[in-house]
Amino acid sequence: MNSFIRTLLFYTRSQRRGALIGIGLIVCIFMLRQWLSTRQSDRTLTETEKEAQARTTETYQAFINQIEEIERKPSSSSSVRKGRVLHPFAFDPNQADSLTLDALGLPDYVIRHLLHYRAKGGVFRQASDFKKIYGVTDQQYRILEPYILIKQQSLPTSPTPPRLLAEPPVTDSLLPFPVVEKYEAGTVVELNGADTTELKKIPGIGSYIARQIVRYRQQLGGYYRLEQLGEIHINYQLLTDWLTIDTTSVQRINVNRAGVERLRHHPYINFYQAKELVEYRRKHGKIQSLKNFILLEEFPPEELERMGHYICFDDNSSAAAH
Repeated sequence: MNSFIRTLLFYTRSQRRGALIGIGLIVCIFMLRQWLSTRQSDRTLTETEKEAQARTTETYQAFINQIEEIERKPSSSSSVRKGRVLHPFAFDPNQADSLTLDALGLPDYVIRHLLHYRAKGGVFRQASDFKKIYGVTDQQYRILEPYILIKQQSLPTSPTPPRLLAEPPVTDSLLPFPVVEKYEAGTVVELNGADTTELKKIPGIGSYIARQIVRYRQQLGGYYRLEQLGEIHINYQLLTDWLTIDTTSVQRINVNRAGVERLRHHPYINFYQAKELVEYRRKHGKIQSLKNFILLEEFPPEELERMGHYICFDDNSSAAAH
């Protein structure tokens, strides 16, 4: 029974409600047939029949009570539905990106809170700081605590929030590599086409930042606005005079062809959203618009909006998908 409950709660609320209604109807039909059979026979039930009927009623009521008890605990229900199982490995909470945190098995809302905390200048100075993140349970912390490794180089040297990580100036006598020549003021670089060499010529961008920009661009399929650099903790406001974006080069995913695994590996699409997209396609045919998902709890409006920049509905589509 417990295994069935866990399997049932893996599905979305609407799917779960439909399954419960179906189960309820089957049980009601069974009990109605038993009652009609008793009426038609016009005889008193035997003790064996009474016991069988009582066991059926008791089993049904126990099932309903268990479902209601779980539904009254939203946090527990949510964790079961989302099926998040921790897969611990060594990580630095000051440097781990969203994909690393997702691979650990942390719930999406915990990942959002952690990244928001870092974006505001928050720093993890010791492992116990991790449990202060909203949504992290004591059990999750106990499992992950041995794997939390705070690297000293990830800690800021001052209490102020980190700015764009420009590398400190060095003298020619100490420089192990040639000095990177920086662009003059007024130079503009196209963000979706620049490689790390070109990005490093922008004042304030060094090797690490350039690699982060290119890496996240590859995961996304391209940037559609400069503010997305904030998602990898880069102060994009310092780069507005240096960067421009060609949105026509953004690579889109054909939502009518891609499977769950392909969809879920995009930073803006989680597993449950990918599952809903594929399930909708299976039941209703080709997806024509993301508007069909507006009322589903798995698709908040702000996530639908940003997802739309990376979705298309056929192989030749280059227009906005929402």
